[in-house]
Amino acid sequence: MDTAAHLPGIGSRADYDTAFATLAGRCQEQGASLGNEVQAVLGLLQKNGINDENRLTVMRHMASSIPEGTPAMKCADIGGAYVTLREGR
Repeated sequence: MDTAAHLPGIGSRADYDTAFATLAGRCQEQGASLGNEVQAVLGLLQKNGINDENRLTVMRHMASSIPEGTPAMKCADIGGAYVTLREGR
């Protein structure tokens, strides 16, 4: 995970690494592609006035949306569904 993604005061680097590894284990996208997807989801949320998220929470929420032990999923789809869910609140 890009260390620039770590925001001071919001989780530790280990928190980010763990969240990214957990999400990567459940997604088809990997590496920079997955990092870009997380950033895209965060950007869409912020564009729609949802400002209570950061990269760490997005990774955790996306990972929790995918049941453990299921085959890897396309996280672009999971991210899109998560944005839609958050917009509906």
